[in-house]
Amino acid sequence: MNALSFEQVAVGVAVFVFTVALLALLVGLNARRRLRDRLGRLDGADRRVADSDEDRDWIESVAKISGPLARLALPADAQALTAMRLQFVQAGWRNPRTPLVFFALKTCLAFGLPIVAFLVCANLGDSPETSTIALVAAVAGLVGLYAPTSALRAATASRKRELFEGFPDALDLMTVCMEAGLSLEAALLRVAQEMAETSPTLAAELQLVVLEMRAGRGREEALRNLARRTGVDEIESLVSTLVQAEQFGISVSQSLRVHSGMLRTKRRQRIEEAAAKIGTKLTFPLMICILPAVMLVVGGPAVINILKNL
Repeated sequence: MNALSFEQVAVGVAVFVFTVALLALLVGLNARRRLRDRLGRLDGADRRVADSDEDRDWIESVAKISGPLARLALPADAQALTAMRLQFVQAGWRNPRTPLVFFALKTCLAFGLPIVAFLVCANLGDSPETSTIALVAAVAGLVGLYAPTSALRAATASRKRELFEGFPDALDLMTVCMEAGLSLEAALLRVAQEMAETSPTLAAELQLVVLEMRAGRGREEALRNLARRTGVDEIESLVSTLVQAEQFGISVSQSLRVHSGMLRTKRRQRIEEAAAKIGTKLTFPLMICILPAVMLVVGGPAVINILKNL
């Protein structure tokens, strides 16, 4: 057995052992989840609590295994790590072990995908050149390195869009509650209860603001934490409006009414903008998929007649 085949066998065995261990971990966690669901149905426990506990247990188990790998990709700068933690919070990933799992997955993909790509290219029928194998492995490494970051950005953007879509309705409800005589804390709690079905993400954020106020934090600090957790520009502007209204003695309900009107206008403009882009986005699918078929149907008989006459 030559040196190249020995290296291939060694790498293949390592990838196989890693895959089997990962599958065993996932199967064990799945079995625990089914057992927890059955016990929850028997004693009438809340399914949401069970799911959150199971997700927490899953993250804790993966974090314990992937701790050494995560240290390879953890940022050395504390400021960069703090910014990454803020991105995790804005994406809705608030478990303390989330950074370890994220960076461990990033390390595994960055090293694992080039190995898999190398094995696939080396075992092809027609052996490609060394430069081709190196290029494919490098591309696979880049994909594995940047794929988790892209997933994080997509999750953050999706959560921000969900918060923005439900925020104008929440402001309308908050305005009605404030004009009815409720305090800001009571209005936030009432809006969170009403928005629990239509926008659970926004309702959870508002409930967290109320809990911070009840825990002793100031109103301004709790509202600024809301803006920091969500990362939505419209929520940040609302927080600034509420803070200034409280400082200068302006009517909070009137400020909320003006701000909600601005948000509804902005949401309508975004919808109109998306609708105006549909025609441009349909141009390339029409040219690629429909136009060739139309040209074939229209010009096909003429081409056939020309060929017959010639």
